[in-house]
Amino acid sequence: MKPKKSLGQNFLTNISVAADMVRHLEIKETDKILEIGGGQGAVTAFIVNYPYRTLDVYELDKSLVPFLKKEFKSNNINVINENFLDADLSQYDGDFKVVGSIPYYITSPIIHKLLALPVGHRPKKIVLMIQKEVGEKILKKAPSSSYWSYITLGYKAEMVRFVSEKDFYPEPMVKSIVIKLTKDEAGSKLIEKIGFRNWEKFLHHVYKNPRKMINKVFEKDFLAEMKIDSNLRPQNIELEKWIEVYEGTHTSHV
Repeated sequence: MKPKKSLGQNFLTNISVAADMVRHLEIKETDKILEIGGGQGAVTAFIVNYPYRTLDVYELDKSLVPFLKKEFKSNNINVINENFLDADLSQYDGDFKVVGSIPYYITSPIIHKLLALPVGHRPKKIVLMIQKEVGEKILKKAPSSSYWSYITLGYKAEMVRFVSEKDFYPEPMVKSIVIKLTKDEAGSKLIEKIGFRNWEKFLHHVYKNPRKMINKVFEKDFLAEMKIDSNLRPQNIELEKWIEVYEGTHTSHV
């Protein structure tokens, strides 16, 4: 099957990468699994080796759907020919896990779609292969933080492995990384209290000029009240402090 450039297809050929992705899902027999982009079934082939409740495989390329349905014919596997960005995720009750090697040009909207779910309906675990640059931003913390470092509030982010360009056909122009996001209780309570869209808007404001000093974003008196050095840059601030700032922020301070 020839990869389609229009869909950003780069098929994974290194089965050890697929095996690692699925292993880090820590699949249990009661889990509902959602796979983004079935492709040629590299990841799916390892998922089916585990006991699970259901497996929904989203695949946009209609030419791959018959192959996936034939290769993984089972009563508890559902191959869905749909753009994941259009999928109605309200059918999932939070007792599910997500895995996928996702097209790099839609990495941000896919991650935001998952994070925007009501906290009680968010996946328990997310394992994604994404562009290395974006993955490293998610993993970084202060003093090198970014918007991506903290938008995943409610999850613990970990690196699984780097992935070589040679592990795909055709070889992509960018490097890849597999990351794991595991839902954590404390962070989930915070994001439920704040609201994801409010948190997202706050972080966009904070990091719109990340190289400028923080006193260009907030009033100096407010920063003094928050015990923050006004000469610091947004990237220098820890998550806990940003949460304090959010809670103390009103429109008159920004």
